[in-house]
Amino acid sequence: MKVARFWSSFSTSRDLAIVGLMLLQGLRSAEVLALNRDDALLSEAQLRVRGKGNKFRFLPLAPETVQLLNHYLRLERPNPCSAALFVSLKGCARGTRMTPAGLRSLFRYHRQATGIQLANPHRFDTPLPRT
Repeated sequence: MKVARFWSSFSTSRDLAIVGLMLLQGLRSAEVLALNRDDALLSEAQLRVRGKGNKFRFLPLAPETVQLLNHYLRLERPNPCSAALFVSLKGCARGTRMTPAGLRSLFRYHRQATGIQLANPHRFDTPLPRT
């Protein structure tokens, strides 16, 4: 299954959480990148998302997503860093908000690693077709 193979190519909790939010929760790439640390209400298993029209909505989080986000926040996310939930983990931009270009680069790397050419952030805005 292509989705499972693509999913299994991610190794960090940050990347798995990003893909999970897009694939399982249906978040758009811009919504994921706009999330701040205080939007993750992990004790309540909820995520506050600012969508189109600057409107907020609350999404329930699966226990697996809460676990991934907890792991990322405790062990992977650099300190100190910006208010952003998802930040760059390496390089001179370490600790700054992940950019659209950074997200595209992440997906490009995993497309090349898995040979699944149709996987990209916009494709993940809606569930991938099963093949």
